[in-house]
Amino acid sequence: MLLFPALDIYKGCCVRRRHHRVSGAPLIINENPVHQAKRIMRQGFSWLHLRDLDADRDRREVNREAILAILAASNVPVQLVANPSTVIEIEEWLTHGVARLVLSSMRFPDARMVAELCRRYPGRLAIHIEARDGYVLSGNGYTPPRRALDLALRYEDCGLAALLFTDTTDEGALGCVNIETTIDLAFSLSTPMVVMGGVSSLTELAALKAHEQAGIEGVVCGSALHDGRIRPAEALSLVESCPIPLA
Repeated sequence: MLLFPALDIYKGCCVRRRHHRVSGAPLIINENPVHQAKRIMRQGFSWLHLRDLDADRDRREVNREAILAILAASNVPVQLVANPSTVIEIEEWLTHGVARLVLSSMRFPDARMVAELCRRYPGRLAIHIEARDGYVLSGNGYTPPRRALDLALRYEDCGLAALLFTDTTDEGALGCVNIETTIDLAFSLSTPMVVMGGVSSLTELAALKAHEQAGIEGVVCGSALHDGRIRPAEALSLVESCPIPLA
């Protein structure tokens, strides 16, 4: 299982979000994103996960320079959440060296379009689904009865590199992952899953690791790594160990 250390970029700085969406000014971790990225890479991670928080608000150019600088300095593959809305934007990021670009299910709900994009860029695209209480979030909250499982199954034959899944209840607030919901979804899919948001302890990492064979490729972890709740060396030792057989 992979551990993706997360860097959230907001107004050109690395920040830590208190909630799963930016409300007001988040906590600044480092005003120099490249320095922070290099610090993380020196800790032994094999991937880097970037998220452009301004792109969530359609301010796509705010962090472009900072992200390009990180891509130029990175010696590990970068997974980027930049909320692209057009094929041109997708092509630009992939051309600039993004190893895996994450698309939002809100902007790309058409599985046929996603499948075409995956054929064009094999192995380089993922989709992100945000859900609460089993239902997919829209721009105005979740809209039942659109279940996260139903949406995820629509993308099954698209050729995605991974499906990122977020339970938004406590993401970025050092809450806890909804382990049961996450594992159930992973078991129902053949697409590899990356769990994104909410991991706050080695105990939770161990619980997800124990179900690696269900299809959990990795875990994105941000806040708990930045504030020391999870120590990088211990986390890497845990997730990179041999898979734990399921009972």
